[in-house]
Amino acid sequence: MKNISLEKVKPQIRIILEIAFAIIIAVVIEFGMNYPSLTKSYEAVLFSNSGELNEDGDLVYSQNMDKAVYVNKLKIKAETLEKNSYTVVATVVNDFGKTKSVEITDKAYPEFGYAYTNVREKVSKLQVIFTSPEKINVSEISYSNKANFNGYRMAFFALVIFLGLILIFEREIYLKKVQIFYLIFALGFGSLIIMASGPVSTTWDEEVHYNSIYTLNFHQKVNWNEASKLNCTREAPVANTREELKMLNKYMNNISNNALKQQKPVGLINKGYIVYLPMIVSYHICEAIGLPYTMQYTIGRFGNLIFCALLNCFVIYVARRKKLLVATLALMPTLLFQASLYTYDGVIFACMNLGFVLWMNLMDDTNNDKETTWKQIALVAVLLGIGCIAKPVYFPVMILMVPILWKIIKDRVKESANGKRTIALIAVAVIAVCMVMALISMRHVIINLLQGNSGYGGDTRGGNTGIIGQLVSIIKHPIAFIKMFIHEIFTFDNFRNFGDKTKNQFLPSNLMFLNLYGLGMLKDAWSFVLLPVLAMLFLTNTDDEQNEPKNIKTIRVVNGIAVVCSVALVWLAMYLAFTPIGADAIEGVQARYFIPLLLPAAYTLWNNRIQIKVSKQRYYQIVLGAALVLAGVCFYQTLICGRLI
Repeated sequence: MKNISLEKVKPQIRIILEIAFAIIIAVVIEFGMNYPSLTKSYEAVLFSNSGELNEDGDLVYSQNMDKAVYVNKLKIKAETLEKNSYTVVATVVNDFGKTKSVEITDKAYPEFGYAYTNVREKVSKLQVIFTSPEKINVSEISYSNKANFNGYRMAFFALVIFLGLILIFEREIYLKKVQIFYLIFALGFGSLIIMASGPVSTTWDEEVHYNSIYTLNFHQKVNWNEASKLNCTREAPVANTREELKMLNKYMNNISNNALKQQKPVGLINKGYIVYLPMIVSYHICEAIGLPYTMQYTIGRFGNLIFCALLNCFVIYVARRKKLLVATLALMPTLLFQASLYTYDGVIFACMNLGFVLWMNLMDDTNNDKETTWKQIALVAVLLGIGCIAKPVYFPVMILMVPILWKIIKDRVKESANGKRTIALIAVAVIAVCMVMALISMRHVIINLLQGNSGYGGDTRGGNTGIIGQLVSIIKHPIAFIKMFIHEIFTFDNFRNFGDKTKNQFLPSNLMFLNLYGLGMLKDAWSFVLLPVLAMLFLTNTDDEQNEPKNIKTIRVVNGIAVVCSVALVWLAMYLAFTPIGADAIEGVQARYFIPLLLPAAYTLWNNRIQIKVSKQRYYQIVLGAALVLAGVCFYQTLICGRLI
């Protein structure tokens, strides 16, 4: 037995054994999670007391237990005129016999007729408080402790354990084929995100993105139904338990049969067909073959996940420099979240990252005097241009094309009889093209400026905003604007995630990497793991990257200019379009806007002066292990714990 080593087993057999072991451990964990229910299970118990109004006018239902019992779930049967919030106040008895009061806020929806709340505590008293009793008619309230075996949770633990086993035993995968590790990681966690989020809008402006995908359908008409309309207005019910998710799926499928208006389709000349293409194709294929609405919605998200995961996998594969950084950034919870739901952010990140990596490969080729072709240049320009099409604030990254173009034309310029004149003509042509593109993109602003429409381009959600009005304000107060603009960029305390300011007090790094919007994010304490890992990736290189490119100065300069200018444009765009006219603070800036700029920022910080004396294997294990911990904790706390259990 001492001579038996797992590493001597054939790789295929070893992978099968690791999968089997991960599943077995996940099942054991699930039994442990259900231990209180398996050992002390009881049927549903109705509240014995009827509701009473307290001095604040709230309707309160109370239940005192003779002795503390474990409550898994609370069930409320009620008719409500509209979405109604309620609070569960539980007197919890811990394992030491001490008591404390715990409050859980939840919602009851008229579409369901029932509301469920996960308690999962040993309690001696329960109170259910309705703050709008005139809008709800409660029939009964009960609590139970039935065993609840959860497939989501078992799949989650099996995935985490399997990825951990790969990092321990499969060094061939994460050292030589780290893209395979990424693919398993991304598809696994992405699938959990999609299935646990339900068939409703969840992420940043997902209702807006879904509206674009729904109307870009290649059909003669856009046929609206009640379910699609609810998802485009973010008015659909939200589920946070398995029972509610089941009711939500049934409800959305039923109302999808209620046809509403028809409208003409959006024309084929639309940038949405580029940034939404994988979602458009997957969603409307499901629609065409007649799948239920919830499957259409879910598979549309899977289209985004599969496309982004495969493209990021290819990016990691072709990267010659910063391969581990490229992989780890794509493994961050926010990036996985963006790739798994309806938004073009995942597509933009993958395309721009591929553009940056191919650009870096071309810059490496300049060291060896390899020939750069126009096809290679065009491909890089198209990939970077996809991000610029969706968000013009990234347009400064096109400056990266300058050294590549110069390499391919400099020899021809030298051979030319009028070299200086040729250089001047090229410079004039580039400036002219940039000016024409700027005028085309700004044509509506110019037209409305001439017409005096000060409210043009403002926030559609309301408020005293408008690009024209803000530009006029800037022209009138240039010094005040410059002072405010510099102050806001370097303050680092006004990144926005929610409308509620109390939820914005997180480190920018957590807002950027560990943020799942409405589902939540990891606390700032997790920056003790996140920031050292990022510092290692940005400031140090692995053994095979110590030979920095000969043109490293050019790489640093052009990437630095691109990053600084893009960051400035992000803040400027938010001030023009989303900040009230004449305000002395910029509103609407979110840390996620800077995610596509991370790789050029890393190229800007490239150096070989800071080194870590650790083997490549340990380096990869530390970094990928940290990414697994961050993703595992983030998705467990936001998708599983307190939701689908």
